[in-house]
Amino acid sequence: MASHLILLGGGRSSRYGKDKLREKILNRYVLDVLFSSIPYKLFKTIVWVGSPNVVSERYRDQLIYASPGDTRHKSVRKGISLIEFDDDDKILIHDGARFLASRSLFERVLAHLDVCSAVYPAIPPTDALRHHGEDGIKTVSREHIYRVQTPQGFRGSVMRYILSQNADDVYDEIMLAEEGGFSICHVRGEVTNIKLTYGEDIHDIESCVRRLYPPTGIGIGFDTHLIGKGGSLYVGGVQVSDEFYSIGWSDGDALLHAIVDAILSSYGVSADIGELFPARDDKYKGISSSRLVEEVVNTYGPVESISAVVVLSMVKLKPFRSDIIESIKRLTGANQVALTFKTAEGLREDLYMAYVVAVRRG
Repeated sequence: MASHLILLGGGRSSRYGKDKLREKILNRYVLDVLFSSIPYKLFKTIVWVGSPNVVSERYRDQLIYASPGDTRHKSVRKGISLIEFDDDDKILIHDGARFLASRSLFERVLAHLDVCSAVYPAIPPTDALRHHGEDGIKTVSREHIYRVQTPQGFRGSVMRYILSQNADDVYDEIMLAEEGGFSICHVRGEVTNIKLTYGEDIHDIESCVRRLYPPTGIGIGFDTHLIGKGGSLYVGGVQVSDEFYSIGWSDGDALLHAIVDAILSSYGVSADIGELFPARDDKYKGISSSRLVEEVVNTYGPVESISAVVVLSMVKLKPFRSDIIESIKRLTGANQVALTFKTAEGLREDLYMAYVVAVRRG
């Protein structure tokens, strides 16, 4: 049993007013977003029904090509003609104008073809529905009403039936499967699986994406302390030694100090830890650097990820890596923390330095 995909990209875009697949969204071409989102490994064959000239070189060898017909159904027929399939094979048809469909949606449709002859994704309407006709305006019940999406899936035997029908005026191939009396299922669709149809759609989609994923802020931080003997040494809020300590006004946690500066930098704050928490101020004497990080995060906000390099020769830090990472995540709200340890080769052996890059969203 093999799976195949027919990818439709040869429409006239008459309602859009120009070739919608050549539009840009957030500085990326719609076609590039589409081809980068296709789960290629799920399919034995992928047919692009459209011009091969619009396909980026990085995807070109993964597709075979068919010229589009003058209707949607004729385009499907042309694509299917290039596939050798058995009755038990699974064939998906997807509209290239739905360039935001996720891999999991493709997987759901394929999985349900094990129990149904044809499958389509759908979502229920959330708006009120009204019918405008000669008899006036009437409210229509939303019960049992669904908005249909692609990719739509068919067993090979159903596709043979569909190809045998001399039908052109259909919304999609599910209509023909209905007429044939085949078992049809629907799976949960995706609100984000929007079809690019009208000229304003691209701007609406872009606005939604910008709200969900605002521009990224990147900040850099650096700090250094000397190491003395005796006391407690802290790295990232974790005590790593009771033989050495970091010389400073607070507890001297250079990693957390660099993280504070990186967070401030990521939020565009032109100040550093020394200005916000000045040395020689008695209220910060011996203070835990974890409290300083918490205050900055509470004031400005969390970060998405942190990447740090710690330079320290006098204590082996690898046994503490996971504890330090969890401490940083807890203090900063970061989902990802990358931590590298280096020795102070060629420098003073009693140096404790930290370099940090922090990334936030919004």
